[in-house]
Amino acid sequence: MVCPLFYFIANSAKYVGPVSGVVNEKTRVAIEHWLDNDYRCPVVFEAWKITAGNRTELAQKGCNIWAHDSFTEGGPRVVFRDFSSYFAFPDGRAQTEYHAVGYYQTGTYGGPNAGKTHSWSSQTEMTVEKITGAPANPAQLNSPALSTYRTIRVVAEAECFGRFDVLNAWDNALISGGPCHWTMGLYSSNPNINAYGKGELPGFMAYLNNREPEIFKKVFSNFGLYPTKAWNSPGLYNEDLMTYAAWVKLANDSYAVSQATHSDSEFTELGDSKDEAHYLKTWHWFYRLSMAARTMPGYRAAMWSMAKLRLREILTDPISFSVGGVVVNSTIGTIYTSEKAVAILLRWHVWRPSHIVGVPQYNQLRHVLQNTINTSGGVNWQLPIASWGAAHESALTTKLFNALEALNDTITGAIVYGSGQVQGAVRTGRHTFIMEN
Repeated sequence: MVCPLFYFIANSAKYVGPVSGVVNEKTRVAIEHWLDNDYRCPVVFEAWKITAGNRTELAQKGCNIWAHDSFTEGGPRVVFRDFSSYFAFPDGRAQTEYHAVGYYQTGTYGGPNAGKTHSWSSQTEMTVEKITGAPANPAQLNSPALSTYRTIRVVAEAECFGRFDVLNAWDNALISGGPCHWTMGLYSSNPNINAYGKGELPGFMAYLNNREPEIFKKVFSNFGLYPTKAWNSPGLYNEDLMTYAAWVKLANDSYAVSQATHSDSEFTELGDSKDEAHYLKTWHWFYRLSMAARTMPGYRAAMWSMAKLRLREILTDPISFSVGGVVVNSTIGTIYTSEKAVAILLRWHVWRPSHIVGVPQYNQLRHVLQNTINTSGGVNWQLPIASWGAAHESALTTKLFNALEALNDTITGAIVYGSGQVQGAVRTGRHTFIMEN
């Protein structure tokens, strides 16, 4: 099997209407013309068999793939060539050459996935220098910037191998990415619902639009995609879970491109069924988010900033325990103060927010804390929290780590990230975590 050779011809049926998810009359005419004349989208995806790092054979059904399930063979690598000039490729990477974007991952849902070998690590790896702007200074390893970096980087290692362009579109989350791997939406486990619900990636979209509107436009709104909630609008922030979540909407036929503001009637929420929502699992959306991470520093910076916001907020959540018949009220960040403990808490909150800050029937952190108080002999828990020391922190961290590891063992390898590097792994001592502003 071979793909047709590429050659360039003028597009005689260019679509000029509003950018939306609607197959309106103009769109239908353009699509039919493209099909009749064998036009190609300028970003072309192919699946190739790889031997010793080289493309050796085009996979069957691997020519010009689009939908998440139009190619379902797990071995070949999915590569692309971009003739659009939409993204500014970094030096050394020619846009018209073949580049890896990921592979097909089997599963209940199935779809695009990526790993370390598909990443543009030189651009997207979350190194100290890329995140803080300078290499780790051995004389300043206790700085807020490095303390916060070490802590969040543990989560990023577990979620995406510490790379902004390692995405996931094969499970029940539609598509997810970023240091905390925010999800576009979650498919309900309730068989009576059979629909996608809100996700944290639209929450990040709202944050990005508020912080960097031009970057938001480049990555999302130029393709007609918006979050249903704006940043700081009611309903975006879930106080019980301390997360920002929403669904997505598409610009419709009434969208006025020339206007600075838009009414609700100019948008239509994306359908939450699999047939509708899986539009966001296509290789083209997978590619757009991957390339945003690869080519736009501001996009990466906003993701890291959002991760810091999450960490800062969960540490303020109230928590209490009982010792000697006396109830002590405090906050998570006052109790757990080492980088290692805070990293474990953040990892757990990303995986299951309700376990850390949720209502009592779901909150597991309260049980872990009380169990630590009850079973850690030789530690004087009746001391004021301000007087707790190394023994207290060690017991708190050990019990916390063991509890999460029993539920999700990705923490096992991630927690040691940085060992052997200049900045080192997360610190274990009391009050070693310092939050960066």
